[in-house]
Amino acid sequence: MDNIFLNTLNGKLEKRPPVWFMRQAGRILPSYRKLKETHKFYDMMKDAELTSKVTMLPIDDLGVDAAILFSDILVIPDALGLELVFTDSGPKFVNASKRKKIENYEDALTLDVDKYAKYFKEMLNLGVYLPPSQYECLFLSSVLDNDDIEKLINSNKIALKNIING
Repeated sequence: MDNIFLNTLNGKLEKRPPVWFMRQAGRILPSYRKLKETHKFYDMMKDAELTSKVTMLPIDDLGVDAAILFSDILVIPDALGLELVFTDSGPKFVNASKRKKIENYEDALTLDVDKYAKYFKEMLNLGVYLPPSQYECLFLSSVLDNDDIEKLINSNKIALKNIING
């Protein structure tokens, strides 16, 4: 398969650099906005078919060379069992202990951040380093081979199971 993105990653000199969009750039696409009329953001992340479709929109609509997997950093707190609701003004956490919506900074200070720390520590213990940036955490790229991706997926499952089971 001749692909400018993969060729560049493999050190082959191309006429131009490859082009791709981060997931957020999809918001400019009319096809994405049309999907949002009938599907909620979080539902699109939980449905594999919709996730694939949204991931491919920039390639299909704009002809870019690659795409980033459609997901969001908020899948981690959801997997940790922290209640998260999506409102018209954006996502809101519900405090795990008081079941109170987080509306401001003072409310946020009452959250149990130890769960987040435990997750990152569990992943490190399993040999997986997660970048500290929310924009890099759990992004997959073609620099990872199948074994790397399998290790990431399996480590994630183990880490979440360890946290949930205490």
